[in-house]
Parts: sequence; C-alpha cells; structure tokens
Amino acid sequence: MVKRLFLVAALIMTCACGRTAVQERDRVLENLRSGDYAAARRIAESDRYFNQESSALVRALDIATLLYLDGMYEQSSLQFSLAKDMADQLYTKSISKTAAASVAGAALADYTGERHELTAIRFYQSLARYKMAMQADDAEQRKRNAEAAFAAVADWNAFLHQFGQSDMLARAWGAWLSTGGPAANRQRAAGFRREMDRIAKETGQDISDFTHKGNVAVIVKQGIIPPKTAAWGIVPGLGIRYEYAVVRPPRAPPKLKIAVVDSGGDIVAEKPLPLMHPLAQMAHKAYEDGKTAATAARIARLTTKGAAATTAYVLLDRAAASRTEPPDSKTALGQFAALLLFAAAVGLIEASEYADLRQWNTLPANIYLQTVKLDPGQYVARIYSGDKLVGTQKLLVLQDMPTMADIFLPGVY
Repeated sequence: MVKRLFLVAALIMTCACGRTAVQERDRVLENLRSGDYAAARRIAESDRYFNQESSALVRALDIATLLYLDGMYEQSSLQFSLAKDMADQLYTKSISKTAAASVAGAALADYTGERHELTAIRFYQSLARYKMAMQADDAEQRKRNAEAAFAAVADWNAFLHQFGQSDMLARAWGAWLSTGGPAANRQRAAGFRREMDRIAKETGQDISDFTHKGNVAVIVKQGIIPPKTAAWGIVPGLGIRYEYAVVRPPRAPPKLKIAVVDSGGDIVAEKPLPLMHPLAQMAHKAYEDGKTAATAARIARLTTKGAAATTAYVLLDRAAASRTEPPDSKTALGQFAALLLFAAAVGLIEASEYADLRQWNTLPANIYLQTVKLDPGQYVARIYSGDKLVGTQKLLVLQDMPTMADIFLPGVY
C-alpha cells in the first residue's frame, strides 16, 4: 500500500514538474523574441527548466542555442557537442519504456529528438566552430576551427545518408565552406553544388538565385518554431479524458531579400535570400507522420488503465456486498468507498496522462542562406520581407578569411 501511494505521489509530482517546465519555456520564448538572450539562458539553466533526466536533451539544446545567440561560441560549441553525444546515445540504443512511462504516458520517456532536430545539431556545431575561426588570433587556430566546422557538415551528410535523405542546407553550407578559406576544396565545392542541383530537380526547390562563391555568407534565421500546445480528448466508451500535444500548421515562409550598404550609404549588393531549411514545416510534418501511432498507443494505454480501475472497482464492490446478508449500512459504506476509489483512480489516470510538449524550443522557423562578394570593411546588412525592412545588422568583412554573418529575426513572420 505504501509503495502504491509513493508511486501516485511521484506521478503527480512529475506532472507538476512538466507544467512548470512549460511555463518556464514560455518565459524563455518571451525573452528570445525581445532579444534578451542572457535572461532567456538564465531561465533555461535554472532547476525549473526541463530538469528531469528524461528531458536532458531539450535542456541541453536550448542552453547551447542561447549561448550561441549570446555570442559565447566556445561554450556553445561544447554544449552542442554534449547534446550531440547525448542524442547519439539515445537514438542508437533500443529504448524500452520504463514502468513509470507505461503508467503516466510518453511524456516520461526519454526525449530522443526528432530527425530535423538531430540534423540541426550538426549545423549549429558547424556555425559555432566557424564563428570561433573568425575570432581566432592566429592562422593555426583559424584553420583548426574552420576544418572542425566542415567536419560537422561531413557528419551531417553522413547522418542524412543513413536514412536516404537529402538536405539543401547541408549541401549549400558545405559548398560555401569548401569554396574559400582554411577549409577550401574546389572539387568538393563543385560536388556539393551538383548535389544542390540534383535536390532542386527532384523536389522543385528554387535555388536559381543562390551562389556559393561569394566571400560573405549571410544566414538569416527567421521566426521561432511554433511551441507545442496541449489539447484534450476522450477515450471512446470509457469517458476518460486525456491530454495530448498539438503542433499547429506553420505560416508560409516569407520571401526575404538582402541589401548590403557600405559606409557611404550606397547599396553594393542586393540579392534574394533563398529558403534552405523550413524547420517549422519539418516539425509539423514529423508531428503529422507520428500522430496516428501516438494516438493509438495513448488510447491503448488509457484503455488498459481504465479496465484495471474498473476491475478493481467491481471486485471491491462485490467484496463489500458479500460481507453481510442481507445488506446493511456497512455494505453501503463499503460500496460507496469502492466508488470513491474508482473515481479517484479515474482522476489520477486523467492527471497522469499529460501532453508531451518537449521539443528544441529555440529553433528558428526557417533558415535562409545567400552569399555575396564584398571587399573587406564595414557594412550594414538590411533584410527585407517584400518591400518592408524587417532587420538590420552591422557586418564586418574580414580580410584574411571568408566571413559569415548570422542574422536572427525571431519576431518576423
């Protein structure tokens, strides 16, 4: 009896922790939209943010992203490496559901990451190492970090190859890294470009405006991937309510372009920004692809728990009725107690089956990539959605290696 009460208490506490984590997630996203990355990171590093061991990957990815956005590239690189190792271990081993997960639902199982998240880890690893190369004090450090940036791309493509998938961003970013600088390899760059053309032909993705040969790569991360939200359903025939996760359809990606202005105010480059990585669409597709199986598993789990509660109620009710003949007040009291226990069991089942709202929360909705040719010096990059100016960022073009500018526009849709 004590063990059962302990399990009940543990499950209720776990559900409460899940609610708290979602509240903290919303605070992180609020700070992310306002550009206060340090405040967002303090929340993500607190013991209230997805602090359960089963959610360790979510926590690690969000902290790594916020470190990157805050310009702490070396710490971000280390955190992304930690997240990648964690994800690799979770993804490659056979994960059996724990007893608690089988009782309280999928939200207690280890979060292993969706495939689009596992590929994005490699991209962010590459970005962090290239930022480190740009900030390096000597040629040896630049070369080492630039080569590490390309090694992450090679790992990215190898990961995609396991599943027979192609990724335009992986090819485009690899082509640019291979065109100039410490990781240059013209033959490899040409191979990536051929792969881009093949993917475009197969998928219809428009990359006609993209060139990989500019000495400045401009990456624009637009929006924030929509957070998962909770909705309620009812098990047919049992009347048991349950909570489940919903991923709403994303907005259509905006058409963006870049104009680069020099110190004299003249526009020296103007190009469309090709959409390379529609992460919000990928997340929604992953949800839709897994929705039927997840719903079937949830209904089966709830049906089993509901049947167990019903059986326990019937046995207790019969036991109470058989104690005296004819029935007296004690019989009625026992049957009423059985009914109360059944109601409590149903309430616990409903409370324990809460929505799994975990995901990499700080990912952008869409990633764009373009390159331009610029002389070394100071510039301003202006990003337009149609004719509307939606973002600006100072741009320092280096003399001794190709330059990468990473522009984040969390509030642009």
